[in-house]
Amino acid sequence: MKKHLRNPALTLLLMLGAILSHGQWIPKAIGLLPLDYGIGNISAANDSVIWATADDYNILSAGVNIPSNHLLYALRSVDAGETWSLIPIPIATGYISLDIQAISANKVYITTGNQSSTNFRARLLVTNDGGASWDTVAKSVVGNGLGIFFKAFNANDLLAFGYANSISYSSDQGFSFTNTTSPVLAGSESFIMISANNDIAVRGDKVWIPTSRSRVFYSTDKGVTWGTNQIPLAINRCVHTIAFSDTLNGMVSSSLNNSNFLPFQDAALATTSDGGLTWDTLPNRTRAFTNLAAIPGVPGTFITTGDSGIGRRGSMMTIDNGATWTIVDTVNFYNSVTFTDANHGWAGLGTVAGSTSPAFYKWAGIQNAISKVANEELNWSVYPNPAKDLIRIMSPEGRIRQLQLVNTLGQIVFEASVSLQQNIQIDLASFSKGVYLLRATSDTGVFSKKVIKN
Repeated sequence: MKKHLRNPALTLLLMLGAILSHGQWIPKAIGLLPLDYGIGNISAANDSVIWATADDYNILSAGVNIPSNHLLYALRSVDAGETWSLIPIPIATGYISLDIQAISANKVYITTGNQSSTNFRARLLVTNDGGASWDTVAKSVVGNGLGIFFKAFNANDLLAFGYANSISYSSDQGFSFTNTTSPVLAGSESFIMISANNDIAVRGDKVWIPTSRSRVFYSTDKGVTWGTNQIPLAINRCVHTIAFSDTLNGMVSSSLNNSNFLPFQDAALATTSDGGLTWDTLPNRTRAFTNLAAIPGVPGTFITTGDSGIGRRGSMMTIDNGATWTIVDTVNFYNSVTFTDANHGWAGLGTVAGSTSPAFYKWAGIQNAISKVANEELNWSVYPNPAKDLIRIMSPEGRIRQLQLVNTLGQIVFEASVSLQQNIQIDLASFSKGVYLLRATSDTGVFSKKVIKN
């Protein structure tokens, strides 16, 4: 089991707290979005291509029957979220968006639902020409499992989920689906898909789906076969959001169970470093976590956002697997959030005030954060700095266990475990000139400092 460092006086996040302000999110107005519309889901095909859906947020938040004239929109950016195109989807009139999966600038899948007094029908839609035309790939009722919520491993291999115990996969771009043999949901247990695009995690060939009874369904073969793991949280907790930074390192947030499976104002967290086979619990948070997003390729780094459904504005960040968090902002209700790497992330607002108001916020990037790290020494020494070759780290307050250097792309370029020493040297001769973030873990906490290589 992992040890979680919880000494707030020695945590990196307190040092970053002064610089991780609302300025870490850059507002992006898209124009033309109808009043009361908000962003439902976001999906990034790569660092440049992002798709999203927009619905009348009054309908989404109220959970009422969907008017027959409700118009669903897709939004697309091909310049990393700087500018956006608003694309109506006529064949989805009378439907709301449920999920979205971007494949490329031209291709995106969107699942939609049409609620009436008798049933809830869902459709899987696709465009292959950037939204100029749309086709229905599949139709279903909830029990059949097609098109309710949706994830893609690549352009060919797809998964579709229903609220009930129904999971289907396709290996031919959605032209045909096959029901999987998945573990049985127990009693009142249900898949919890309420967190925009942050309710199911996919990395490589692996996928994880949380449930309302503190379990996670997982597959290592793109959803063909499944297993389950019990998270050591109270059985009456809904695991309502899940994120993995790679195939091993992940986090879940849960809330107390209720008839609607909605998150309350508390959040119990758990992390895994072995792909979800075992989980370690973290202290409960009074600030609820609606959407968790991992920064791919940077283990231990997660962003969480709150939306109007829980009445908690803003976002928070951890770089130590949730042991400590810093508030990034307390300004907006973010309905969804996604990252492709440390410097490319986007969050969508729920309700947008008007066509000139921001609908999206773009992450300012790790480089922006590193360049402003405060010179908080905490009685540690790092010298010389700037350095040409060797730097020395001295820790009079505790013996060093692990060292990392992170570049401005958020990549770990150096990592070493050491045998509880208080005086360590790192040879920088082979590293490129520039700014790095040094992270040092000791037996008393975590230390961080900006290091410059000349």
